[in-house]
Amino acid sequence: MIEPRPLTTRQQQVYDLIARYARATGEPCSASYVARRFEMHHSTVQEYITTLYRKGWLLGPNPPARPRRWLQKRSAPPA
Repeated sequence: MIEPRPLTTRQQQVYDLIARYARATGEPCSASYVARRFEMHHSTVQEYITTLYRKGWLLGPNPPARPRRWLQKRSAPPA
């Protein structure tokens, strides 16, 4: 499996919120929820979600409006 590309600080914050929400509720997190939490415009959140798909942090056949699955953070391989 290909390792996801690194994220900016804000991309990581958006990813962490999506992952926490999904773990807590078992449901995908809506872009509207992310927009409210970060006080961002909905279209800005859509750009972040699209970037997370492109960089390999979110999985799905096509980038939907609601992220379907997230990748678990991996620990560094043993030396």
